[in-house]
Amino acid sequence: MPDHQQIETPLIAHGITVVGEEGPAYGPLDLEIPDKKLVFLSGRGGSGRTALALTLSGRMRPTAGTLEVFGHTKVKHIRESVAIAGVDAIDALDRNIKVRDVLNEHRAWSHGWVKWVARVDDNYRDRILGPVYGERSLPDLDLYVSQIPMLDRLLIRIALSLHPAHRGHIQMLVLDDLEQVRELTDRVVLIDVLERLSQNMLVIVNSVNPPPEEIFDNAMVIPLFTDRAHATPKRSGLRETRLGRISRKWVVSKAQNVQHELTMGVEDVPDEHIPPTSTNSHGATYTDASKVPVPPNAHGTGNTRSAVNIANATAAAVEAESDAVEAQALEAEVESEAAAEARAAAAAASESAASSTAGSATAAPATDMGEKEH
Repeated sequence: MPDHQQIETPLIAHGITVVGEEGPAYGPLDLEIPDKKLVFLSGRGGSGRTALALTLSGRMRPTAGTLEVFGHTKVKHIRESVAIAGVDAIDALDRNIKVRDVLNEHRAWSHGWVKWVARVDDNYRDRILGPVYGERSLPDLDLYVSQIPMLDRLLIRIALSLHPAHRGHIQMLVLDDLEQVRELTDRVVLIDVLERLSQNMLVIVNSVNPPPEEIFDNAMVIPLFTDRAHATPKRSGLRETRLGRISRKWVVSKAQNVQHELTMGVEDVPDEHIPPTSTNSHGATYTDASKVPVPPNAHGTGNTRSAVNIANATAAAVEAESDAVEAQALEAEVESEAAAEARAAAAAASESAASSTAGSATAAPATDMGEKEH
């Protein structure tokens, strides 16, 4: 089957399961996912999501079930058309080497063992990283991996995965663990990058806490129950209503902070703290790290306006949901109070009736005795 053939539903899985030494990792799962979508597979941490990512990308053979990706059913063919990023066992970056070394190694792998290749320069970096980075500043080649944010490390891994050594056409990207980017502002930028990539390919992301799908035109969230074989506590330690209320307030507050941070951007950074920059072939700027240390806010976030819109939409969606849930909770509370009052009134009436009956029963013998005395 031609690699570039358009398929309406490129990923079809029926009953896929992986069983390891400790028991089931996930499954059985059924999936049907359309092309050119940003798809969040939502599941709890430690629920076999990484094993699922490896399976969908052709890096792990399922124990049972069938998997078809872009018309391919053999693991080898799936692997050649699907990129995977974010799995440390596959693509972790060494913290103690420079960005230049990472790209040098990638270039060498892409040219085979016996061919000499020149060291990478800014043009090579721009060509490999630029399409993924978009408007975000590209990292300086002389920076160590440990010096760049976690978001940049993951963006580099994504970019490298989309340029495999076999130089084949990549039709799908699988990203494991969205939450490995800890900062919410950076995670918003990452999601924006992934949504942009999904305009040209299917992008599947594993996530414990995916964003609401309604804030994206091209996104969908598929909840997974991959942890059926895992033990879970009967009680969470917090009442469900209180847990939900705290969680919603937390998310709204964080989203509001994100709005504030993103709208500040680089405009609020004093000029003396902004390091010298250069412009790459994509029109994006990058910092000359050899001259001035970069303060946290000097880079900006990349596609700032889009990120602000996402943060605003997130806050609005969560606030709307929070209002609806709180209204339902208030209504339930009012109904509960009304029911409690009705029960209390009924109990009082019953007690009053019982007292009255008892009083009548007590008075009757006295009357009889009086009559007998007469």
